[in-house]
Amino acid sequence: MKRIFIEVDDEKESADIIGTVANFTAASAGIAIPADSLSFFDQIIYDAGGNAMDAWEAIKSADEIYMSTYISPRWAGSDFGAPMLFNIMMYKAIEENITGKSIYIFNEYRSIHWDNIKGDYVDKAFRKNFLYTLDKDRNNWEQVDIDKLIKEEY
Repeated sequence: MKRIFIEVDDEKESADIIGTVANFTAASAGIAIPADSLSFFDQIIYDAGGNAMDAWEAIKSADEIYMSTYISPRWAGSDFGAPMLFNIMMYKAIEENITGKSIYIFNEYRSIHWDNIKGDYVDKAFRKNFLYTLDKDRNNWEQVDIDKLIKEEY
């Protein structure tokens, strides 16, 4: 099982948030938390928004992909940053028929700006892959119901 953490922007996420995601995930799965929580991830991709194709190569080799994002643009009125990266990754997953990946967004479902990503990509990309967000109490991962997401957001 290969786990990666995707840091979207050019500013490195603090080790604290990456460690928090690692500790939360390990604890919720009932597995031992490594002394160096960053080692929970096999790879950490920095500036994925600026290096989308490098990020894509890492994603293809991973089983679990983690990120901490609201899927909001870096600048108002643009799609640069997380929305652009998410749309590119979904497009590539559809184009290359990638299946069986689990994507974990370390945020509550209702806090994510779903309208910043393409609904038709969501519909196609997550029929063969899995999307998780934090539950409303921020205690566990919860699988996103893609049909419900499409109906409510698009």
